[in-house]
Amino acid sequence: MYDNRPIPLDQARPAPIILLALAIVLAFLGSACGGGGGSTAPTSPSTPPPPPTGTTHSVTLSWTASTSTEVVGYLVYRRPASDENYTLLNPSPTASLQYVDLDVKGGDRLAYTVTSVDSTMQQSVPSAEVTVTIPQ
Repeated sequence: MYDNRPIPLDQARPAPIILLALAIVLAFLGSACGGGGGSTAPTSPSTPPPPPTGTTHSVTLSWTASTSTEVVGYLVYRRPASDENYTLLNPSPTASLQYVDLDVKGGDRLAYTVTSVDSTMQQSVPSAEVTVTIPQ
């Protein structure tokens, strides 16, 4: 069974070396604005809609696939930029080359890294770290 406690980078178990390029995209999902698409104008609502509850933030990470044939998936780690210890975000390896972190809020400064894993859960060295600051 895999232990999903945070691990310092210097304790990561080596596995096949991979080159991961992390590209980061911040997606900001705000309140949706309706638009008229037909030939007639929409009717006025009888009561005004509720005010927006706030902006939701997310971080989308993507990377290139490992060239190793032994890789079965990837693990994504995050840490506050002010901390040394990473927390595993996905307890099971993902075969996808993308991960969306929805657990972020405005003002957060976060660092991310990715490792590849083989069928015995041996991890590669971590990818280069990417640091982001989430706008308010």
